[in-house]
Amino acid sequence: MTLTAVTTYEAELAGLDVRFRPDMRVVEGGRTKYLIYGFRIVEPTMEVARTTVELAYHVLGANGVQCLPRDVEFISLRSGQVVRTDRVRAATLTRARHCARAIVRAWPDV
Repeated sequence: MTLTAVTTYEAELAGLDVRFRPDMRVVEGGRTKYLIYGFRIVEPTMEVARTTVELAYHVLGANGVQCLPRDVEFISLRSGQVVRTDRVRAATLTRARHCARAIVRAWPDV
């Protein structure tokens, strides 16, 4: 496993700028993996971890990064559990767009 430089990736989602900066980027077996470490005392639900992975993959793709969804991993430092996925659910991106629109609409009043 080889560590490589970490980059911040940005993408527009329904009028909102979304950023992803992996905690580590490693090359393992010829594949680049993007690792997200969960540092919180309270471990996120499996749904939150998977959604994080899916949105990170979406941002990478929007930046022209060629990788598979399973190349993005969420690793809980509390339990050691690794969350990855083979596909991004359409519902995840739909929910993210709805949330982004709500944030954009509410932002002037915040």
